[in-house]
Amino acid sequence: MSEEALGTVVGLTNSFEVWTALTNAYSQDSQAREFELNLKLQEKKKESTSLIDYIRECKLTCDQLNAIGRPVLDQNKVFCLLSGLGPQYESFTTAMLKPHIPSYNDLIPLLYSHELRNKSQLSEHANPTLAFVGQRSILLNHIIK
Repeated sequence: MSEEALGTVVGLTNSFEVWTALTNAYSQDSQAREFELNLKLQEKKKESTSLIDYIRECKLTCDQLNAIGRPVLDQNKVFCLLSGLGPQYESFTTAMLKPHIPSYNDLIPLLYSHELRNKSQLSEHANPTLAFVGQRSILLNHIIK
């Protein structure tokens, strides 16, 4: 249950009270709530958040829309998730949006795999630089002595 939902039901003593409180909270002015959640989903950006947190936040918003009776189509989930990734994922996003777009459930492991490959490549590029700096420091220390 989300923190928002937990805040709505704190102190309630039985399932009927919980159900009633959640129904009132999420169905109240449902068009406004639907608009708010759709806007949140469309404007969500990964930016500096971790990939897992970004995916979790997108899923939470989709689940909230589903809870008010407005489920998000699978292709819209895919599009919203990909469009918020940013320039670091541009090649991945372009490849995924070509015909035969994967389902949301198929996209998630592909995205994690891409993230792992990116991290692996970054660490490979970082190591030669560190080795060069290390060798240069040893050489300079030898010359100074």
